[in-house]
Amino acid sequence: MPSQKNNKNLDIATQASAETVDFLNWVGMEKVELPFLWKTQTGEEFLIPAHWDVGVSLNKPVRGIHMSRIYTSLQDRLFSQALSFNLLQDILEKIIREQEGLSSSGQILTKFNLPLKVPSLLSQNNGWRYYPVQFLVSKSLNNTETSKEIISSRLQFELLYSSTCPCSAELAKQTIMNQFTTDFSKKNEIHKIEFPNWLEKNMQIATPHAQRSRAQISVGIRDHKNLVSVEKLISLCEKALGTPVQAVVKRMDEQEFARLNGSNKMFCEDAARRLSGVLKHQKNLTDCSIKVEHQESLHAHNAVAKIKFKF
Repeated sequence: MPSQKNNKNLDIATQASAETVDFLNWVGMEKVELPFLWKTQTGEEFLIPAHWDVGVSLNKPVRGIHMSRIYTSLQDRLFSQALSFNLLQDILEKIIREQEGLSSSGQILTKFNLPLKVPSLLSQNNGWRYYPVQFLVSKSLNNTETSKEIISSRLQFELLYSSTCPCSAELAKQTIMNQFTTDFSKKNEIHKIEFPNWLEKNMQIATPHAQRSRAQISVGIRDHKNLVSVEKLISLCEKALGTPVQAVVKRMDEQEFARLNGSNKMFCEDAARRLSGVLKHQKNLTDCSIKVEHQESLHAHNAVAKIKFKF
Protein backbone atom coordinates (compact mmCIF):
# COMPACT_ATOMS: atom_id res chain seq x y z
CA MET A 1 0.00 0.00 0.00
CA PRO A 2 1.47 3.40 -0.95
CA SER A 3 2.40 5.59 1.98
CA GLN A 4 0.58 8.83 2.71
CA LYS A 5 3.72 10.67 1.67
CA ASN A 6 3.74 8.93 -1.70
CA ASN A 7 0.05 9.69 -2.15
CA LYS A 8 0.80 13.36 -1.54
CA ASN A 9 3.49 13.25 -4.20
CA LEU A 10 0.88 12.06 -6.68
CA ASP A 11 -1.20 15.20 -6.08
CA ILE A 12 0.28 16.93 -9.11
CA ALA A 13 -2.45 19.55 -9.55
CA THR A 14 -1.87 21.26 -6.20
CA GLN A 15 1.93 21.06 -6.32
CA ALA A 16 2.61 22.28 -9.82
CA SER A 17 2.58 26.00 -10.57
CA ALA A 18 -0.12 27.46 -12.78
CA GLU A 19 0.75 28.84 -16.20
CA THR A 20 -0.43 32.28 -15.04
CA VAL A 21 -1.22 33.78 -11.63
CA ASP A 22 -4.89 34.40 -12.45
CA PHE A 23 -7.18 33.25 -9.66
CA LEU A 24 -10.39 31.38 -10.46
CA ASN A 25 -13.81 32.17 -9.03
CA TRP A 26 -15.17 28.65 -9.28
CA VAL A 27 -13.63 25.22 -9.82
CA GLY A 28 -15.51 22.02 -9.17
CA MET A 29 -18.03 19.58 -10.57
CA GLU A 30 -21.49 19.85 -12.10
CA LYS A 31 -24.31 17.31 -12.37
CA VAL A 32 -22.84 15.01 -9.76
CA GLU A 33 -25.26 12.12 -9.21
CA LEU A 34 -25.83 11.54 -5.51
CA PRO A 35 -29.00 10.70 -3.57
CA PHE A 36 -29.69 12.31 -0.21
CA LEU A 37 -31.78 11.59 2.86
CA TRP A 38 -35.09 13.47 3.04
CA LYS A 39 -37.29 13.75 6.13
CA THR A 40 -41.00 14.44 5.65
CA GLN A 41 -43.18 16.58 7.90
CA THR A 42 -44.54 13.40 9.46
CA GLY A 43 -41.07 12.08 10.28
CA GLU A 44 -40.67 9.53 7.48
CA GLU A 45 -37.22 9.26 5.87
CA PHE A 46 -36.28 8.10 2.38
CA LEU A 47 -33.61 8.67 -0.27
CA ILE A 48 -34.19 11.07 -3.16
CA PRO A 49 -31.96 11.08 -6.28
CA ALA A 50 -30.41 14.46 -7.08
CA HIS A 51 -27.85 16.30 -9.17
CA TRP A 52 -25.25 18.50 -7.51
CA ASP A 53 -23.10 21.42 -8.67
CA VAL A 54 -20.27 21.89 -6.16
CA GLY A 55 -17.23 24.10 -6.41
CA VAL A 56 -14.76 26.41 -4.68
CA SER A 57 -12.57 29.34 -5.60
CA LEU A 58 -8.90 28.88 -6.43
CA ASN A 59 -6.90 31.65 -4.77
CA LYS A 60 -3.38 30.28 -5.09
CA PRO A 61 -1.06 30.08 -8.13
CA VAL A 62 -1.28 26.27 -8.38
CA ARG A 63 -2.70 24.26 -11.27
CA GLY A 64 -5.73 22.86 -9.52
CA ILE A 65 -7.70 22.09 -6.37
CA HIS A 66 -8.25 18.86 -4.40
CA MET A 67 -11.17 17.79 -6.63
CA SER A 68 -11.84 14.37 -5.12
CA ARG A 69 -12.19 15.82 -1.63
CA ILE A 70 -15.24 17.76 -2.78
CA TYR A 71 -17.01 14.58 -3.79
CA THR A 72 -16.15 12.59 -0.67
CA SER A 73 -17.06 15.45 1.69
CA LEU A 74 -20.43 15.73 0.03
CA GLN A 75 -21.15 12.02 -0.12
CA ASP A 76 -20.14 11.30 3.48
CA ARG A 77 -22.87 13.49 4.99
CA LEU A 78 -25.82 13.07 2.64
CA PHE A 79 -26.76 9.58 3.82
CA SER A 80 -26.36 10.10 7.55
CA GLN A 81 -28.36 13.31 8.06
CA ALA A 82 -31.56 14.65 6.48
CA LEU A 83 -31.07 17.44 3.97
CA SER A 84 -31.29 20.98 5.33
CA PHE A 85 -29.66 24.34 4.72
CA ASN A 86 -27.70 23.97 7.94
CA LEU A 87 -26.31 20.64 6.74
CA LEU A 88 -25.29 22.08 3.37
CA GLN A 89 -23.56 25.02 5.04
CA ASP A 90 -21.61 22.61 7.26
CA ILE A 91 -20.59 20.55 4.22
CA LEU A 92 -19.53 23.67 2.32
CA GLU A 93 -17.38 24.86 5.23
CA LYS A 94 -15.69 21.47 5.33
CA ILE A 95 -15.10 21.44 1.57
CA ILE A 96 -13.43 24.86 1.70
CA ARG A 97 -11.40 23.91 4.77
CA GLU A 98 -10.14 20.69 3.16
CA GLN A 99 -8.67 22.66 0.27
CA GLU A 100 -5.88 23.60 2.73
CA GLY A 101 -5.78 27.30 2.00
CA LEU A 102 -6.37 27.12 -1.75
CA SER A 103 -9.94 28.39 -1.50
CA SER A 104 -11.82 31.10 0.37
CA SER A 105 -15.30 30.70 -1.10
CA GLY A 106 -17.57 28.03 -2.54
CA GLN A 107 -21.05 27.00 -3.54
CA ILE A 108 -23.34 23.96 -3.40
CA LEU A 109 -26.41 23.68 -5.60
CA THR A 110 -28.68 20.65 -5.63
CA LYS A 111 -31.57 20.01 -8.01
CA PHE A 112 -34.14 17.31 -7.38
CA ASN A 113 -37.79 16.39 -7.77
CA LEU A 114 -39.62 16.35 -4.45
CA PRO A 115 -42.31 13.63 -4.37
CA LEU A 116 -45.45 14.68 -2.53
CA LYS A 117 -48.62 12.67 -2.08
CA VAL A 118 -51.61 14.90 -2.82
CA PRO A 119 -55.32 14.18 -2.25
CA SER A 120 -57.90 14.27 -5.04
CA LEU A 121 -60.40 17.11 -5.01
CA LEU A 122 -63.49 15.12 -3.99
CA SER A 123 -62.95 11.37 -4.30
CA GLN A 124 -61.11 9.59 -1.51
CA ASN A 125 -57.90 9.05 -3.48
CA ASN A 126 -54.27 10.10 -3.24
CA GLY A 127 -51.62 10.36 -5.93
CA TRP A 128 -48.00 11.43 -6.32
CA ARG A 129 -46.83 14.73 -7.75
CA TYR A 130 -43.18 15.65 -8.34
CA TYR A 131 -42.08 19.22 -7.68
CA PRO A 132 -38.75 20.55 -9.05
CA VAL A 133 -36.80 21.98 -6.09
CA GLN A 134 -33.37 23.58 -5.71
CA PHE A 135 -31.28 24.25 -2.61
CA LEU A 136 -28.36 26.68 -2.95
CA VAL A 137 -25.78 27.65 -0.35
CA SER A 138 -22.75 29.84 -0.99
CA LYS A 139 -19.92 31.48 0.89
CA SER A 140 -17.90 34.42 -0.38
CA LEU A 141 -15.71 37.26 0.82
CA ASN A 142 -17.24 40.72 0.65
CA ASN A 143 -13.85 42.35 0.75
CA THR A 144 -10.51 40.60 0.43
CA GLU A 145 -8.87 43.11 2.76
CA THR A 146 -11.37 42.83 5.60
CA SER A 147 -12.08 39.13 4.90
CA LYS A 148 -15.74 39.64 5.77
CA GLU A 149 -17.65 36.46 4.95
CA ILE A 150 -21.05 36.42 3.27
CA ILE A 151 -23.01 33.20 3.65
CA SER A 152 -26.27 32.96 1.76
CA SER A 153 -28.95 30.35 1.09
CA ARG A 154 -31.68 30.19 -1.55
CA LEU A 155 -34.67 27.96 -2.12
CA GLN A 156 -36.36 27.56 -5.49
CA PHE A 157 -39.36 25.47 -6.47
CA GLU A 158 -41.82 25.15 -9.35
CA LEU A 159 -45.59 24.70 -9.46
CA LEU A 160 -47.89 23.57 -12.26
CA TYR A 161 -51.43 24.87 -12.36
CA SER A 162 -54.32 25.56 -14.72
CA SER A 163 -55.28 29.09 -15.75
CA THR A 164 -58.52 30.01 -17.50
CA CYS A 165 -58.31 33.27 -19.45
CA PRO A 166 -60.82 35.88 -18.13
CA CYS A 167 -61.04 37.59 -21.51
CA SER A 168 -61.72 34.32 -23.32
CA ALA A 169 -64.36 33.38 -20.74
CA GLU A 170 -66.15 36.68 -21.21
CA LEU A 171 -66.10 36.37 -25.00
CA ALA A 172 -67.44 32.81 -24.81
CA LYS A 173 -70.25 33.95 -22.52
CA GLN A 174 -71.08 36.81 -24.89
CA THR A 175 -71.24 34.39 -27.84
CA ILE A 176 -73.72 32.17 -25.99
CA MET A 177 -75.84 35.14 -24.95
CA ASN A 178 -75.92 36.44 -28.54
CA GLN A 179 -77.05 33.03 -29.74
CA PHE A 180 -79.76 32.95 -27.08
CA THR A 181 -81.01 36.39 -28.12
CA THR A 182 -81.11 35.32 -31.76
CA ASP A 183 -83.01 32.10 -31.08
CA PHE A 184 -85.63 33.62 -28.77
CA SER A 185 -85.93 37.16 -30.07
CA LYS A 186 -89.38 36.51 -31.54
CA LYS A 187 -90.81 34.82 -28.45
CA ASN A 188 -92.50 36.62 -25.60
CA GLU A 189 -92.38 33.57 -23.36
CA ILE A 190 -90.05 30.59 -23.05
CA HIS A 191 -91.47 27.24 -22.01
CA LYS A 192 -89.71 25.63 -19.06
CA ILE A 193 -88.69 22.66 -21.22
CA GLU A 194 -87.33 24.81 -24.04
CA PHE A 195 -84.66 26.46 -21.94
CA PRO A 196 -82.82 23.31 -20.67
CA ASN A 197 -83.08 21.81 -24.16
CA TRP A 198 -81.54 24.96 -25.63
CA LEU A 199 -78.75 24.92 -23.02
CA GLU A 200 -77.89 21.30 -23.75
CA LYS A 201 -77.57 22.11 -27.43
CA ASN A 202 -75.87 25.51 -27.25
CA MET A 203 -74.04 25.85 -23.94
CA GLN A 204 -70.76 24.85 -25.54
CA ILE A 205 -70.94 26.67 -28.85
CA ALA A 206 -68.08 28.72 -27.39
CA THR A 207 -65.73 27.72 -24.56
CA PRO A 208 -62.97 29.73 -22.82
CA HIS A 209 -59.42 28.58 -23.29
CA ALA A 210 -57.37 27.32 -20.35
CA GLN A 211 -53.74 26.34 -20.34
CA ARG A 212 -51.21 24.52 -18.24
CA SER A 213 -49.22 27.16 -16.38
CA ARG A 214 -46.01 27.21 -14.42
CA ALA A 215 -44.75 29.28 -11.51
CA GLN A 216 -41.06 29.51 -10.58
CA ILE A 217 -40.42 30.86 -7.10
CA SER A 218 -37.01 31.69 -5.64
CA VAL A 219 -36.53 33.01 -2.11
CA GLY A 220 -33.50 34.03 -0.06
CA ILE A 221 -33.30 32.49 3.41
CA ARG A 222 -32.57 34.63 6.48
CA ASP A 223 -33.14 32.17 9.34
CA HIS A 224 -32.94 28.42 8.73
CA LYS A 225 -34.26 27.39 12.12
CA ASN A 226 -37.64 29.11 11.75
CA LEU A 227 -38.05 28.61 8.02
CA VAL A 228 -41.39 27.23 6.84
CA SER A 229 -40.89 23.81 5.24
CA VAL A 230 -40.77 23.41 1.47
CA GLU A 231 -43.95 21.32 1.60
CA LYS A 232 -45.74 24.09 3.49
CA LEU A 233 -44.63 26.79 1.05
CA ILE A 234 -45.79 24.69 -1.89
CA SER A 235 -49.16 24.12 -0.23
CA LEU A 236 -49.63 27.83 0.53
CA CYS A 237 -48.78 28.85 -3.03
CA GLU A 238 -51.03 26.23 -4.59
CA LYS A 239 -53.89 27.34 -2.36
CA ALA A 240 -53.36 30.93 -3.51
CA LEU A 241 -53.50 29.90 -7.17
CA GLY A 242 -56.55 27.72 -6.62
CA THR A 243 -56.16 25.32 -9.54
CA PRO A 244 -53.00 23.19 -9.15
CA VAL A 245 -52.73 20.24 -11.55
CA GLN A 246 -54.04 16.96 -10.16
CA ALA A 247 -52.76 13.41 -9.73
CA VAL A 248 -55.60 10.86 -9.35
CA VAL A 249 -58.76 12.13 -11.05
CA LYS A 250 -62.20 10.49 -11.04
CA ARG A 251 -65.22 12.00 -12.81
CA MET A 252 -66.30 13.93 -9.74
CA ASP A 253 -62.77 15.33 -9.38
CA GLU A 254 -62.66 16.43 -13.01
CA GLN A 255 -66.05 18.10 -12.66
CA GLU A 256 -64.84 19.94 -9.56
CA PHE A 257 -61.67 20.96 -11.40
CA ALA A 258 -63.81 22.40 -14.20
CA ARG A 259 -65.86 24.31 -11.62
CA LEU A 260 -62.72 25.69 -9.96
CA ASN A 261 -61.36 26.84 -13.31
CA GLY A 262 -64.63 28.56 -14.12
CA SER A 263 -64.78 30.38 -10.81
CA ASN A 264 -61.05 31.11 -10.67
CA LYS A 265 -60.20 32.83 -13.94
CA MET A 266 -56.84 34.63 -14.00
CA PHE A 267 -54.31 36.39 -16.17
CA CYS A 268 -50.61 35.80 -15.58
CA GLU A 269 -50.58 39.16 -13.78
CA ASP A 270 -53.21 37.87 -11.35
CA ALA A 271 -51.22 34.72 -10.63
CA ALA A 272 -48.01 36.64 -9.94
CA ARG A 273 -49.80 38.97 -7.52
CA ARG A 274 -51.49 36.10 -5.69
CA LEU A 275 -48.15 34.39 -5.09
CA SER A 276 -46.56 37.67 -4.07
CA GLY A 277 -49.33 38.25 -1.54
CA VAL A 278 -48.69 34.89 0.11
CA LEU A 279 -44.90 35.11 0.20
CA LYS A 280 -44.82 38.66 1.55
CA HIS A 281 -46.30 37.31 4.79
CA GLN A 282 -43.59 34.70 5.27
CA LYS A 283 -40.97 35.39 7.90
CA ASN A 284 -37.26 34.57 7.70
CA LEU A 285 -36.93 35.46 4.01
CA THR A 286 -34.58 38.12 2.61
CA ASP A 287 -35.97 38.50 -0.90
CA CYS A 288 -38.27 36.87 -3.41
CA SER A 289 -38.37 36.37 -7.17
CA ILE A 290 -41.48 35.07 -8.93
CA LYS A 291 -42.01 34.17 -12.58
CA VAL A 292 -45.32 32.84 -13.90
CA GLU A 293 -45.72 31.45 -17.39
CA HIS A 294 -49.10 30.74 -18.98
CA GLN A 295 -48.46 28.40 -21.89
CA GLU A 296 -51.25 29.67 -24.06
CA SER A 297 -53.53 27.59 -26.25
CA LEU A 298 -54.61 30.67 -28.24
CA HIS A 299 -51.13 31.93 -29.17
CA ALA A 300 -47.94 30.19 -30.15
CA HIS A 301 -46.15 32.25 -27.50
CA ASN A 302 -46.50 32.31 -23.71
CA ALA A 303 -47.84 35.01 -21.42
CA VAL A 304 -45.30 35.80 -18.68
CA ALA A 305 -45.26 37.96 -15.55
CA LYS A 306 -42.38 38.56 -13.14
CA ILE A 307 -42.00 40.26 -9.80
CA LYS A 308 -39.07 40.75 -7.42
CA PHE A 309 -39.02 42.28 -3.97
CA LYS A 310 -36.97 42.42 -0.78
CA PHE A 311 -38.12 42.12 2.81
